[in-house]
Amino acid sequence: MRQFDYSGNKFGAFDFEHQIRIIRGIITEMDGCIGDPDRISDLKRKLNHYRSLLRSPLAPELEVICDDINQADNVHALLTALKPYIDRHLSLQKDDQMTIRIGNGKRQTDPDLRSRAQGMTLVLDNLRSVFNVGSIFRTAECLALGRIILCGITPTPDHPNMNKTAMNTCDLVQWTYCTTTAEALHALRQQGYRSYALETTERSATVFDTSFEVPLALVLGNEALGIDPEVLSMVDEVISVPVSGWKNSLNVGVAMAVACYRIIYGKS
Repeated sequence: MRQFDYSGNKFGAFDFEHQIRIIRGIITEMDGCIGDPDRISDLKRKLNHYRSLLRSPLAPELEVICDDINQADNVHALLTALKPYIDRHLSLQKDDQMTIRIGNGKRQTDPDLRSRAQGMTLVLDNLRSVFNVGSIFRTAECLALGRIILCGITPTPDHPNMNKTAMNTCDLVQWTYCTTTAEALHALRQQGYRSYALETTERSATVFDTSFEVPLALVLGNEALGIDPEVLSMVDEVISVPVSGWKNSLNVGVAMAVACYRIIYGKS
């Protein structure tokens, strides 16, 4: 039997605590299959059906989340609806990374390379993982990038777990928050930035075959859904990190690091 396939009679016979575990399990499953519209539709149907059979009302917080999930009419709206639950129950993975180099401090770097790095802005389009955003902050600080713009549901440094995953670099990187990625790109364009989306599409050129002009904005997309199509239509160029294995893409933090090192240290 497929997960969460309970008849009305069977679900109704469960005690309330068991029913709540099933409701929470459905929400967790949605987060794990966000890119599968058929599965999401099936889970939403089950969520609504089981809610109608509950022995007692849901807690107000969970009731609001379920209502928002039900009203979400596209995957990006669903991401926003799931965010409170993700933040509370799913977002943090323990960071057991080992710091190989010790002795933090000012580095002697080529002024031209540092100037190029300072001319780069990262735009995070609805990332959901605190771990990934923290990793991006850490890499951005190591490279002395100009700033990071956090958009939509992307966790910000005031998240209680952010500084740990960022290895205490949040205060060392300039960052701002913007409600939408489109708004951020519009403002950057007004400031003379050229925009590049890091995404695997038919129009992508590899980071190694692209000449980069600074100041530039590098857009990074959601871990499961990639960059919003509306945002892709706004950028000047779409670039990708080439892969040769079975998987067609890298973790967003890893891809960002590869692209940024290429932009700063590669020969244009």
